[in-house]
Amino acid sequence: MITIENYYNILGIQKEDSLEIIKKAYRTKAKILHPDKNKSVDAHEQFILLNEAYEYLQNLKTGKLYVRNKKTYTTQKQTYEDWKKNEREKARARANKYAKMKYEEFVKSDYYESISSLSTIASHLSFFFGITIIVILPIFTTIFYGVAGFGIGLLINFILLPFTVTTIRNAPTLKLVAFTNAVLQIVKTKGFLITTLSIINIFILLKFGLQTLVSPLMLISTNFMAIVLVYLVTKSKGNKFKIYFYSFCITPLIINSFILINFFFSYNPTKETYAFQNDLQANSRGNQESTYIFLENNKYDEYPGVRIFLDYEEMRDKKHITYTFKEGILGLRVMTEYEFNP
Repeated sequence: MITIENYYNILGIQKEDSLEIIKKAYRTKAKILHPDKNKSVDAHEQFILLNEAYEYLQNLKTGKLYVRNKKTYTTQKQTYEDWKKNEREKARARANKYAKMKYEEFVKSDYYESISSLSTIASHLSFFFGITIIVILPIFTTIFYGVAGFGIGLLINFILLPFTVTTIRNAPTLKLVAFTNAVLQIVKTKGFLITTLSIINIFILLKFGLQTLVSPLMLISTNFMAIVLVYLVTKSKGNKFKIYFYSFCITPLIINSFILINFFFSYNPTKETYAFQNDLQANSRGNQESTYIFLENNKYDEYPGVRIFLDYEEMRDKKHITYTFKEGILGLRVMTEYEFNP
């Protein structure tokens, strides 16, 4: 029966070792135990156990599960027993796929290269952060607060001294080329692509979708129905990445492209001025004006995107707002500018 202690032994590490050491141990062992390199009869199973051990321990170090006899267990998500029941077979299935790859394919996979690249990035960033605290922090505090700021900077340095000394002492030999290559490798991964497209979609929706005179319900329902349709079509393909990529990234991006085209190819600007009142927001000090406004005669009541703002200071003590609207090339009006007036 595999125990947690076995996982540490498989990777050749100690319980107190950091996530960085765990990743380094995995990369070293993977080069030795991959079936293409390991000629043992049970090479396949050794490699699967290595991946199983790595996935468990990196989840343990990042707080996604806990060991039952630790006092902090109430703040963690699942036990070793839960992990065995829910995640172990998934980890072994992933490892089985990597074991069937040629070694050259495995070390070029997103999984392996991400571990290697993230490790390189983390070690360099921790060093840069340590240097920043020691050198840059006192300079900035002195610039902003004078002699007292210099003292504050030194005090913070003293408090963080154990951390910064450990960080710099354990830092690897700085290799800026390796650091740059690691960053580029992360940029090329599927996870980075999905994350980037998701952020772009959210930005377009919040920045330009809300400034288009279309109801939020229409925006949400259009995206939802399109995503569900594409998901059902691609589900039969069996590739999880493609299903997620086309359903949740490309489909919203296509819809958002129409929003952008309508916004940037708009014409015939007109100005409209309305009196407004701020919505009241309850807090510990009573009711306070928020940045959400109501226009006279409930104008544009169905379009909250043109009535919510980020900065209260620009509307403080103002009673009117002047909008600039344009006709979008696809037939939807857009709000391109606004100005608060007394």
